[in-house]
Order: sequence, then C-alpha cells, then structure tokens
Amino acid sequence: MKYVLILCTALLFACEPSVRTEVIDVPCMGVGYIYKWDTVKAYLTNTDPNIIRLSASYVAKAEKLEETNPQGALMAYKRAIALSPDAEAYLDLVRFLEKSENEIELKRVLEFLVERVDRESAMGKRLQKEQKELILRLLISYINNNEKVYDEWFLSYEDDAWPASELVPALEEDERIKMDKSSLTFQAILFNLGDETYREKVLSSGRVGSFMLSSLSAVSDTLEVGIPELQSFDYGNGDEEDVFLPLTDYGAMFYRALPKKYTYGSAYNLVTRILLNSPDEVGLVYALDSSFAGVQKDERCVAYYFTRVNQDNFQMSEPVCIAYQTPDTVVTCSIHGYEMFQEKYAKVWEPGFKPRATTNRLLRLEPVDTVVSYLYGNSETDFD
Repeated sequence: MKYVLILCTALLFACEPSVRTEVIDVPCMGVGYIYKWDTVKAYLTNTDPNIIRLSASYVAKAEKLEETNPQGALMAYKRAIALSPDAEAYLDLVRFLEKSENEIELKRVLEFLVERVDRESAMGKRLQKEQKELILRLLISYINNNEKVYDEWFLSYEDDAWPASELVPALEEDERIKMDKSSLTFQAILFNLGDETYREKVLSSGRVGSFMLSSLSAVSDTLEVGIPELQSFDYGNGDEEDVFLPLTDYGAMFYRALPKKYTYGSAYNLVTRILLNSPDEVGLVYALDSSFAGVQKDERCVAYYFTRVNQDNFQMSEPVCIAYQTPDTVVTCSIHGYEMFQEKYAKVWEPGFKPRATTNRLLRLEPVDTVVSYLYGNSETDFD
C-alpha cells in the first residue's frame, strides 16, 4: 500500500510556490491476514510513529462512519489494524462489530483473540485483562450463530476460565443472547456447560428426558439388534440427519444424563424411540461401547440399553440391558410392540485364544437360551 505525502515548499522571494510530490512505501499487511497470528506478530514489531499516526487516523475515520456507513467503518477499522495491529485496535473492532450486530465477523475476530494470540506477547498480556469477557462473548457468538457449544473448550483455561458454577448464571442473565432462553436448545446448552450441581438439579427435574425425546427423530414400534448392529457401533453420536433433528436441538450432548454412561461422549449412541403399548410412556434405546482400542469386531464390548420415559414428567427409569456382545457372549434382541425376544449365544474360539490378540479366530456361536419379556410392565430379563 502506498501513501502520497505532498510537501509544499515556498521558495523565499519567489512569486509562485513550487510543489514537490514524494511517494513513501508504508508497510501494511493484507486485510485477509489480520486474523493470522504469525503475520500479525511480524507487524507488531513496527513502531514507526508515522505509521501509528496513520493507523489512528483510520480509527478516527471509522468512528465517524459507524452511524452513516457501517461497511465503510468496518473497512477503516481493518485498515487501521493492517497498519498497526495492537490490542486496542482489535478491541475497537470488537466493540464496533458488537454494536453493529455483525455476528459472523465478530466470531472471527473473537476466535483470533481468544484462541490464536500468544499470551506471552505484549498484545497477549494486554488482552489478558479482557480475556474472560472475550471468552464469554465468543460463547455467545457461537450460540447466536447456531453453532454447537462444548464445555471442554470454554472451561479449559487455568487463569481466566469461567468456572462452571458462574458460567450458567452469566448466560442466563446476558441480554446479548438472541436465542429464546426458555427453549429446549438453550436449556440443553446450559446443561452441557453447567457444573455437577446444576446438572443434578436438571436431572432431578426430569427435563433431560424431554431433551432426549425432542432430539430423536427416529420413532418405531420395532427394533432389531443383531450381530451386525453389535459389531458396527456408530461413533457419530447422533449427528447424522437420519437419526437426529437439526444440530441446534443438542440431543447428542446428553450422554452425561444417561444411566450407566461412560466418561466420553464417543462411547455412546442414542438409537431410537420405541412406541410402547401405553399412552403415558415411550421407550428410549441407546448403546454404549466399552471396547479396548483396536480389538477385532468379534471381541468388541457393546451393550444396548432400554429405559422408559414418562411423557408427563419425563423421568427416566433404571435402564435394562437388552442386547450386548463381549468376547465370550452375544445376546441379540428383537422388539415388536411391547414384546421383546432375546437370544443368547456362547462364542467358541479357535484354541489358543488370547484377549485382544490379532490372531484370534471365532469358530462359531452356540445357542444357549431364549427369553421373552415385556417392555411395559415387567421389563426384567433372565440374563446376567
């Protein structure tokens, strides 16, 4: 970028002044690089007072244009940063984008300031004073842009993290959130970000069953869980459109509320809703995977659980294991209405079987037992 400096020199005793034009090269990064830390860091070392003054003039111009020409103001702020990318210039841009409700651009600058700036740099140390608010505002930006929100990221910083006990009240009170705060989606976000005390409160109210049922689009009165289903566990966690409604329903985030859950979300899948022979209850089927990493499909440990959800208060019953596979046993399941048929098999391996060995070979399945039970009323099985 070139800027023209016009120097006017009046010659002493001359009748007419002469004008001399000089072209000066001013270091300036491309606007497209102002969110790339390596490039920004290189320009932070520039302390030329003329460049700093030129950057300040663009800030002043942007402030004048905010009301009459928001797009022009945005470009002026970006030019100011491209010349002198200090913390104050970025904070000015954040303030303007928030004022103009430009959520998409605001998310970009907040992601840069929160995730990419070196905290040991001068700019990073200056931003440290604002970091907690920047994190909160980025979280709000994700919510306003209907993007999924996970707790691990926003609660990961040691020095300026939001304690889970404080984050939920802050979101409940913040008026910058455009989402309906009474919606299941917003309540699901709070459940995901809250601490254990908050989650226990939600669980005791029965709202989690409501979240799960509203998220599952697949509804049926039949279900087949055979060996293929037990060996092809889906690690998508319900993000597929054929299982879940749009992602903003956050149904896949409620693995914490599932009875007999595992620590990590990738270890579970919600499967379907089962229509029972009852006007008051609906069934919920989910699967859990506790396999060791890298085992062959016949040694995987996958279990399918069934729990009843009361549609009046959404309380979930204690789950019943309806189908499972271990290295020793397979139990398949077939549900038709409220009747459930289970078949149990013992695995016979080639001699020399060693747990998790790649040379193990399954020879056959030997039938052991068949059980018929009912999902409405007595839903216990005879299997251990």
